[in-house]
Amino acid sequence: MSGEGSPSVGKILKKELDELDRKVKSNEPLTERDLLLLLFVYQQTTYTDDLEKMQNLLERMTKLMDAIVDYMASLRSIMSATKEDVDLKVELINREIQRLEEDISTLRERHVRVQGEVS
Repeated sequence: MSGEGSPSVGKILKKELDELDRKVKSNEPLTERDLLLLLFVYQQTTYTDDLEKMQNLLERMTKLMDAIVDYMASLRSIMSATKEDVDLKVELINREIQRLEEDISTLRERHVRVQGEVS
């Protein structure tokens, strides 16, 4: 637990990095501790970069999944509209068949009457 007057981790890290930066600029030899600090910062930076890349990848995958869902909904819509169109055309064809059957029936009746009159 940190006390009230204790510096934060960020402040300590900034102080250490400033000291490391000063050593590098003045060409002072780096200690094992300095190298460990560099390694720590590198790992944290890499980890943060990896997290950002994973976040971007997840966002892209989410967008892709949304696009697939939209596409599937469009296909479903097209298929249902097509089914409705087909049903309507089938109904129209059935009506036309019924009219033709009625006309054929009427022609048969006339034919029978005409033959009866001729005989």
